[in-house]
Amino acid sequence: MIATLKYGTILSAAGGLAVVYIVHGWWPLALPVAAVGLLWGLGSGQGRRWPAEVGLLLLIAAAGTGLLGLGLSIWESFLAVVLTLTAWDLDHFQRQFQGVSRTAATARVERSHLLRLLLVAVGSAAVAGVASAFQLQFGTGLAALLAALVVCAIGEAIAFFRRESD
Repeated sequence: MIATLKYGTILSAAGGLAVVYIVHGWWPLALPVAAVGLLWGLGSGQGRRWPAEVGLLLLIAAAGTGLLGLGLSIWESFLAVVLTLTAWDLDHFQRQFQGVSRTAATARVERSHLLRLLLVAVGSAAVAGVASAFQLQFGTGLAALLAALVVCAIGEAIAFFRRESD
């Protein structure tokens, strides 16, 4: 089940972002975005770790570039980022459980992890909804600083949830 969700979110993140780029008239940039998703899926299927790391970085950069420079809406970029983070998380989760025999305990851990992941995604949507209601104007430097802080906070949250699940 985790593998199916992982490949579905990789496809949704990269494919959805590529489609949004095409809709906005940036079709030459849609091809590299789609290629990142394809390479991530293929590399992950072969058990490699680096495609998830590179895919995370490139797809989030593409969503941010689309938002800041190409006219994508905040919701288009937000959805791409959430799907990318979800795919990255599921990729790592699946790798942790490779070779582990399927038992009731592993199924319970999977369900618990998926529930937490869903709660984080819904909570993120709520925060993004509130944030998008306010029309604050930030300079590029402050926006980059806030983005870096958000990435660090997400990393800490992921590390916290991983420690809690151990």
